Amino acid sequence: MASDHKKTSRIVWLKRLIISSLLFVVLLIALPYAIQFGLIKGLNNAASKTVIIDDVDFNPFTGKLAISHLRTQEPQQADLSISSVNLQIDWLPLFNKRLLINSLTIQDAHIKIQQKDSQTLYIGSIKIPLNGASRDTNEEASTSWELGLNKLNIINNSFTFQSDAFSDDFTISQLTINEAFSWDPNNLSTLSFNTQLNTSPINGHIRASLFSEQPSVKGQLNVKNLNLNAFKALAGENIEELKGLLDTDIKFSLLLGKNSIDYSQTGSLSIKQAVITSASVQHTLGSGDWSGSVQVITSPEKPSINAEGQLTLSELSSTNQLTQLVLANTQTLTVKQLSIKKLNNIAISSVEVGDLSIGKTASNNSLLESKKLIIDKLQLHDLNNIDIKKINIDGLNAVLDINKQGDIPLLNTLTKSLPAADEKKTSETNNAAKPFQFQVANIDISKNSQIKFSKETELERVEKKIMIDQLNIGNINSLTPKKPTPINIQATIDQFSKLSIKGQVAPLSEKINTSIQTQLSAFELHDFSPIFKNELGYTIENGQLNADLDIDIKDNILDGKTSLEINQLALEPANESTAKKITQQLSMPLESALSMLRDDNNNIKLNIPVKGDLASPDFNISDVINTALGNALQGTVKNVLKYALQPYGVMFMAAEKAYGIATSIKLEPLIFPPGDSVLAENSINQINKIGELMQKRPQLSIHICGFATQHDHMFLQNLANSDSADTSTSTAPNEKPLQEPLLKLASERQVAVKTHLVNNYHLKATRLFTCKPRVEKDLNNETTAKPRVELLI
Repeated sequence: MASDHKKTSRIVWLKRLIISSLLFVVLLIALPYAIQFGLIKGLNNAASKTVIIDDVDFNPFTGKLAISHLRTQEPQQADLSISSVNLQIDWLPLFNKRLLINSLTIQDAHIKIQQKDSQTLYIGSIKIPLNGASRDTNEEASTSWELGLNKLNIINNSFTFQSDAFSDDFTISQLTINEAFSWDPNNLSTLSFNTQLNTSPINGHIRASLFSEQPSVKGQLNVKNLNLNAFKALAGENIEELKGLLDTDIKFSLLLGKNSIDYSQTGSLSIKQAVITSASVQHTLGSGDWSGSVQVITSPEKPSINAEGQLTLSELSSTNQLTQLVLANTQTLTVKQLSIKKLNNIAISSVEVGDLSIGKTASNNSLLESKKLIIDKLQLHDLNNIDIKKINIDGLNAVLDINKQGDIPLLNTLTKSLPAADEKKTSETNNAAKPFQFQVANIDISKNSQIKFSKETELERVEKKIMIDQLNIGNINSLTPKKPTPINIQATIDQFSKLSIKGQVAPLSEKINTSIQTQLSAFELHDFSPIFKNELGYTIENGQLNADLDIDIKDNILDGKTSLEINQLALEPANESTAKKITQQLSMPLESALSMLRDDNNNIKLNIPVKGDLASPDFNISDVINTALGNALQGTVKNVLKYALQPYGVMFMAAEKAYGIATSIKLEPLIFPPGDSVLAENSINQINKIGELMQKRPQLSIHICGFATQHDHMFLQNLANSDSADTSTSTAPNEKPLQEPLLKLASERQVAVKTHLVNNYHLKATRLFTCKPRVEKDLNNETTAKPRVELLI
C-alpha cells in the first residue's frame, strides 16, 4: 500500500511538472505575442492612426527585448517608423527597486513631430498633452523606483518637426549615452553625438551629471553652417528677416543651480552671410568671428557676464530699404582684447574700423567716409560712463553739399532714414537711468583727409576742396563741461590757400565759451563770386583774401576782432537792388569806398571789431558781420578822405582799368597753342624772366589771367567733329556745350603759369593772383584773339 501511494504521488508530481513545463513553454512562446499585442493596443489607444509591429522577440532569461519594424499604417511615409529596437534589462536590481537598462539601441527610425496648437504635441501621431492636465503624478511612486542606463545607442534616426512657426528636419547619425544612474547622481555620464539639423552638421562630446540636484555639463560642440533662418520665429515679431550661417568650435561647461545658471565657454564662433531686417532697415554681415572665452552667471543676487577675446566683422552694412540709403557701411570692424567684467566694466584695447562710409547713396556718394578709424583704449563703467584714450581718423572724406535753400539734402535724407525710436521706452529709460557721461582724451585726423564743400546758387555751383594738414582736438569731458578743450586745425584750401585755427572751446558748456585764433591766407575770392553776388550785389572778378580772426566768447557774449587784407580786389555790379542797400549803408557806392581804401599796391586792409550777445533772440551772425564790415569800411574811408581824397581819386581815375583791375603795367601775354594748356618754349623763357624779376623785387605782385578764344573754340569743335567727312565748312558752332571746357582750359593755363613760378622760383602764393577765367570771342583783333595768359602788375 505504501509503495502504491508513493508511486501515485510521483505520478501526480510528474503530471504537475509536465503541466507547469508546458505552461511555461506556452508562456515563453506567447509572451512576445502578448508584448506585441500590448504595445499595439497601447499605441493604438494613444495614437490617431493604426500601429503595426512586424515582430517582437523577448528572452526572459537574458532580459533582452527586440522589436522589429514598428510603424503607423499609412499609404505614404509613416508618421512613426522604427526599424529595430533592442533592449536588455538586468533583473537582479529590480529586487532593490532599480530599473537597470544594460543597453538600448534604436536604429533606422523616422518620427514625425507635429505641434498643431500650444496645448498638444503629436509624436508619430501619438497625442502628448503639453498643459500637464492629463498627467498622473504620484511623487511617492516616481521616487520609490530608480532608473539606470549603461548604454544607449541611437543610430540613423531622423525627426521631422512641423508647426506654424517651424518646419525642420533633425537627423541623428550616431548618439551614445553611457553610465547614467539615478542612484549615483554625481557620476559623470558621457554623451557623444553626430547629428544634423536640416543640412547643418552638429557634433559633440559631453560629460554630464544627469541626475544630480545641480546638474553639470562639460564638453565640446562643433556646428557647421547652421542656418539661422530656422530660428526666425524665436526672434520676435519685429524681425522681418533673419538669415545667416553659424559655425562653432567651442569647449563649454554648464552648472545648473537651484536659482542660478553658470555657463562658460572657450573657442570660436563665426557667422557669415547674415541678414537681419527690422523696421525697413536691413542689416547685413559678410562674416563675423569671435575667438575667446565667455562666462555667464544668472542669479538673483549677482548676475554677471565675463568675456575675454577678439571680435572681427567684415562687410557690415545697414540700409534703409525705402530710401535705398546706406546708413553705415564698413569693410572691416575689429575689436581687440575685449574684456567684460560683470557687465558694468567693459574694456577694449582698440576698435579698428576699415573703409567706413556713412550716408551712402545708390550713386556711391557718401556724406562721410574714412579709410580707417581707430578707437584706442575704450572703457565702459556702470554702462553709462565711457572713457576713450584716443580716436584716430585716417583718410577722412567729408562732403558738405548745400542746396539753394541752405540745407544739406544728404544729411536730411540720412536723418529721415534712421529707424524711429520708441518714444515711450526712450522716455522711461531716460527717467530711470543715470545721466550718460563720456570722456575722449584726444581726437586726431590724419593729413590725407579732406572736406569737399559745394554750394548751389542761381548761377552755378561753387566747389572747394579743403585738405586737412593737421586736426587735433584735446580732452572732452562731460563731467567738466566748462573746462576748455584745445583745438588745432591746419588745412589747405584747393592748392594754395592756407587755413589755421587754434584755440580753446567748451563744446559741452551750457553757455558758449570759446577763444579761437584763425588765420586765412591766399584765399581766392572770385570762386565765391556767385555767393557774394546775393549778399553784395556785385560779382568778384578777382581778389585774394588774407584774414586774422581773434574770437573771444564768454558766457554767450561775443567780443572779437578781425583783421582783413584784401589784395587786388575787383568787383562788377550784378544786382542793382542789392547794391543799393550796400550804398545806403556806406553812404557811397561800394566800389568807390573800396577805391578809397586801396593802397599803392591795390590792397585793402581793415580792422573790424565784432560784438554781440549770442543768447539774444534778435542775434544774427550774418547781420553782425555785415554791420561790423560796413562800419569798418565807412570809418576807414572817412579817415582816408581826410588826407588824400582828391589826389587818390585822380590817380585812380587816371589809371588804366583792364579786366576790372586798376593797373599801371600790362606785360606781354603768354601765347598758347589752340586747345593746349602746356607752356610753350618761348613762353617759358618769357616767364623765367618774370620769375627772376619777382625774386629781385619781393614787394612786386602779379595778376595771372587765363583766356580761351575763338581759336580754342574752333579747335575743340573740329576735334569733336573729327569723324565728319567735311570739317572745313565754316558753321556757327554750338556754344553752350563748349563753354565749360573753354573755361576749364583758360583756368588750366593760368594755374600752369602760377605753378611754374611757385615751383621754380619759390615765390609765395600771396604774391600771385589768378583771375576769373574768361572766354573771348572777338576775331577782329588778331592779338587779343590768340589763346593766352595775360600778366598784369
